[in-house]
Amino acid sequence: MPSYRTTLGLLVACIGCGMLLWVLNRSGPQTGGPAAGASGMLFPAPLREADYLVIERNGYRAELRLGADGWMLTQPLAAYASQTAVQRLLDKLERASLHARIEAHELELRELTLDDFGLLKPQARLVVAGPRARAELMLGDLTATGNELFAGFMHSDDVLLTDPALLAALPETPFELSDSSFFRGDRRRIGAIGLRRPGQPYLKMSREPGGWMITQPLTARADEAAVAALLDALEGTRIARFVWPAPDSPDDAGVNRRTQLARFGLAEESEQGVQLQLWMTGDPVGRRIRLGTPVDSLPGHVHALAEDGPAVVAVTNTLHDMAQLPVVALRDKRLLVIAPDEIGTLTVQGIEPPLALRRAAEDAWELTSPVAAPAESAQVALLLEALLALRATGFETEPANGAAAATAGAVQVDLAGGAKALRLVRAGGGGEAQPTVRISLTNETDAYLVPTSQWARVEALLHRPAAFRSRTLFELPAGSIRRIAVGRADGTQEVVEHEGNSTAGWRPATPGRAINRPALDGWLQQLAHLRAARIVSLGTGSAAEPQIGAFDTPYAEVTIDLTAEDRLRRVLIIGAPAPFGGGRLAMVKGHDTVFELETATCLQLEQPLLLPLEPRVKDVDTTRPPNTETP
Repeated sequence: MPSYRTTLGLLVACIGCGMLLWVLNRSGPQTGGPAAGASGMLFPAPLREADYLVIERNGYRAELRLGADGWMLTQPLAAYASQTAVQRLLDKLERASLHARIEAHELELRELTLDDFGLLKPQARLVVAGPRARAELMLGDLTATGNELFAGFMHSDDVLLTDPALLAALPETPFELSDSSFFRGDRRRIGAIGLRRPGQPYLKMSREPGGWMITQPLTARADEAAVAALLDALEGTRIARFVWPAPDSPDDAGVNRRTQLARFGLAEESEQGVQLQLWMTGDPVGRRIRLGTPVDSLPGHVHALAEDGPAVVAVTNTLHDMAQLPVVALRDKRLLVIAPDEIGTLTVQGIEPPLALRRAAEDAWELTSPVAAPAESAQVALLLEALLALRATGFETEPANGAAAATAGAVQVDLAGGAKALRLVRAGGGGEAQPTVRISLTNETDAYLVPTSQWARVEALLHRPAAFRSRTLFELPAGSIRRIAVGRADGTQEVVEHEGNSTAGWRPATPGRAINRPALDGWLQQLAHLRAARIVSLGTGSAAEPQIGAFDTPYAEVTIDLTAEDRLRRVLIIGAPAPFGGGRLAMVKGHDTVFELETATCLQLEQPLLLPLEPRVKDVDTTRPPNTETP
């Protein structure tokens, strides 16, 4: 029994020693262990706290640091880094998987060194550091099959196998990580823009509550579209390359900087380039951008220098071209800056007769001169559209005696609404035709030069004051009419009236007559909205006398009695045929306006309201038998 126990103990001891030797001397690579991270990732800890990054590859060294403004490229020269590109790289590093590990003692058993895996002279070197950790990774050769990459951490002799996509994720040059945006900021925070251009006066624009204003060299409204295009060009400017200091010679940054900047047209006193000063909200000093000479080796680009970027770069030339626009191109070409629905009154002087309009409701206007009457809202809308569409093609300084010179033959248009009051004066011109007309605005020193074709549209409307009178004669719903009396030139009289109240039927006022119902319905339909084809005369001036004579012997006179107490009666007088067309002239009694009714309207109003009663045939008595004839 003792010998059996001894034999069994020795057997167990041999098995244990064999297992220990197998573990210590296994021959193949070992898949990830605790040192590789709990998830089998190449980096054992997340990289979310990283604030320092170094990449060495292809003979360059790129160094990046995370600051208050995000990631910055600090080597080989200072520049803003692309936050997206850096974060994408960190994400790929964090997700890089560990395929296998060859520990140091296994390399020793195989008589292999790190040089055999390309780790003493690696293809790339990475340093990722944060406040609590630092990792330095070398990327060596590919495996014989090419589907895995040898890697190793500094201060560790283990060889790791990872995905070769990690090497492909590294930038070929440090500038792949730089931000290509030339302007870094929010355009909505820009409150003022200053432009210095060779051969042009200094120009400054400020954002005001009502929009952008030019404050130097003159005071005028700025063209919102032009300013927006300038800001679009600023946002869209992209860095194509770094010019100086040269990417391969970053030490040149301190070598004769002033001379180098002058070379590119970027010196402080240079007359070659353009300078932009941008004042941001909360920044009284502002940012300065300099745009210099064209880049010979890169057509469509110019040298540029931003105050927050010490490197001279090549950028697209759109901003350079936009910044050199003359003052006139940045001025607002609109004469009247007001919305149509804001206008409450419109008066025009300098034409005969003067014209005055007043808004009565949201979409309704009243004519107050030359007559007091409802206005044709569509015609008023055309006039407002023509006035608000005026655009200048140029500007001209007002002469000292401009007011006196503009008096003769001038046309003055006043618009008012709310807190706004605008006055437009079209200067009187000579007899010869001119391509532009001169128009002045209140409180503006320069006159606007407007194409004659634009003003001709306004003038054509102003010289037809009658067209602004509403063409509506009546708007009388059938329920508001209690009696219609028609007297014709041949002496006939027709009268129809409601039986008792407006809800009852119609009856003839003359015995022995019957209602012509189709004609009455047509009359009521016309009176509900009686419109003229045009206004012949407003009844003022000598031009109205011939039309007034057309009513000496009326063709028909229609008297309409109403149920409403405030409007007891309306009288329509139909006169002679219209001079042109097949209609007739018409007036409303008590008003001087002469209308022209359409032919179809006249035909309807000529229809008789009453018809003679048809003789009634005596009924046959069917109860009596017929008489029989006797022979």
